[in-house]
Amino acid sequence: MLVPLAMVACIAGPPRRSAFSAADTVRHARLPVPAPRCDVWLEKTVKGTSRLGEKKWRDWIIAAVPGACVAVPQQLRQAAADASRAKAPTARAATLAAAATRILGPACAVPEPLESASKLALACPFPLGLKMDPASTQMVRAVDYALIAALIKSFADAGEYGEPAKTLIAHFTLSATLLGEETIERERRKTRDMR
Repeated sequence: MLVPLAMVACIAGPPRRSAFSAADTVRHARLPVPAPRCDVWLEKTVKGTSRLGEKKWRDWIIAAVPGACVAVPQQLRQAAADASRAKAPTARAATLAAAATRILGPACAVPEPLESASKLALACPFPLGLKMDPASTQMVRAVDYALIAALIKSFADAGEYGEPAKTLIAHFTLSATLLGEETIERERRKTRDMR
């Protein structure tokens, strides 16, 4: 006599709980998680920015990089994951800047990640002949400039620098510029208040 599977489950009772959860099993198995297609990842990431204020776009995009498509090099995906666990802003910036430098080359080294990108922009022009206006390079932090350049290069090298990638880069750049502008204004107020 065949017994329906549903009846077997009822007779056997609830499943026994293991000492490990399903997440532990996946973590310990270390099976590689396939990277999403670039168009899917870019669309999902850009769509996520639409639910946030412009100043939060940068952080949203960086938080999405660990799960990025294969166009984004593994070293940058890993650096974004490591940076998310770092407590100090200087450590986060240094981790991201080091990964971007490995992608871009030694001419694009970022000695002071939290400083203005103006000097870095002169030494390390964007790939594809793209440029950032001088006023923006004054406001954008060097780490953000390097990340923008690394993402442009990565998408271009993989043949994925289409409209979705351009939109992602534009969102990141706008957000980084607004954050930089806010930081400069905060410093001005602090200096004025100290007088």
